[in-house]
Amino acid sequence: MHKPTPRIESPNALAFITRFFAAESAGGLVLMAAALAALIV
Repeated sequence: MHKPTPRIESPNALAFITRFFAAESAGGLVLMAAALAALIV
């Protein structure tokens, strides 16, 4: 396995998020928006 890069912690997470968006665009967008709002606020 390649050495973990300091910049990208887990590229698999990005792939998972991308797949989630592809699977459920509407639901994913709503959940993401809610999560972002919760994190910001």
